[in-house]
Amino acid sequence: MNNNKTLYFERAGMDFYSNEQTDQSDVGNFRIRTSFFDNDGVQHYVEVSNGHRPKKNNKSKDEYYLSVQHFFDVGEQLDNPNRKVCKEFDDHYLRTLDYTKENIIKLINDNLNCNFESMVVLDRFYDYHVHDGKGLYNAMEFIELNHERAKARKKAYDKTVEKYKAIFNRKYPAISIKEMSDTYMILDNHQGKDLLEKLNLVSRYEKIQIDY
Repeated sequence: MNNNKTLYFERAGMDFYSNEQTDQSDVGNFRIRTSFFDNDGVQHYVEVSNGHRPKKNNKSKDEYYLSVQHFFDVGEQLDNPNRKVCKEFDDHYLRTLDYTKENIIKLINDNLNCNFESMVVLDRFYDYHVHDGKGLYNAMEFIELNHERAKARKKAYDKTVEKYKAIFNRKYPAISIKEMSDTYMILDNHQGKDLLEKLNLVSRYEKIQIDY
């Protein structure tokens, strides 16, 4: 029996960036994924995103509906790598479901022998990656939920990004995370070699300390 009542997801897409988006959904990201064990100890993989429901009744914007990309038994898929084992949902039914946490939880509980009560979409600073790079799936039950570390990582990252906004005079500098540990992060600066040289930046990588 899985006694974990909270379902944790990895952010696999872009975070919502406007009030219009957050008004439509409480998920916070356009594409999310997770792997977890059901009440019988069977591991599953689920990936969902927002679909666009056409405007109706003179509404000013499209609405988000719940779109399912992957929904399968991990063991069955690994045993049958050349066969699609993903559960199929009727698209007309999914279009009736808003892209919300409540509907995602209900879809999983109703179809996968689970009894989750809430869900959280973790940001990148928790360093949860469902895909392990070797064809296997990291279950959410083994996430190290170190909230203080995640908060400290985000604070250090945001501070560095603000610095590069000023240096490059750009609202969205292209900075990604190359590596994370308990005490430091290595950031990757994607501004281009010519611009880095022009601004006397000797490396595209910067190591920043994490204090918590």
